[in-house]
Amino acid sequence: MATILLIILHYTLCAMLILIILLQAGKGGGLASAFGGGASETIWGTRRGNIMTRITAGGVTLFMIASLLLAIILPKQVSVAQRKGMLSAPPAQQQAAPAQQQTQPAPVK
Repeated sequence: MATILLIILHYTLCAMLILIILLQAGKGGGLASAFGGGASETIWGTRRGNIMTRITAGGVTLFMIASLLLAIILPKQVSVAQRKGMLSAPPAQQQAAPAQQQTQPAPVK
């Protein structure tokens, strides 16, 4: 259950970061200038950063933490499933076995 919630959080953060990054104004104005955010800011300016850059930094941090947690949790769950015999044989081998057991029809006299 926790894994599903973590995956949902991960995808939500991904979509949020895409939108926030596209809305930020860069040197050329970016997509944000189309919505009235025409003030130009540089990354090396004297200001520390506005609310958009702080939200982006927080979102990136949460995204990386979620990515690391998924990388740690998911392989363990797969190995547990393999130990219980849920993934003992690939589906191709399971379907091929009944085809090999077919008997030949009796000859017609």
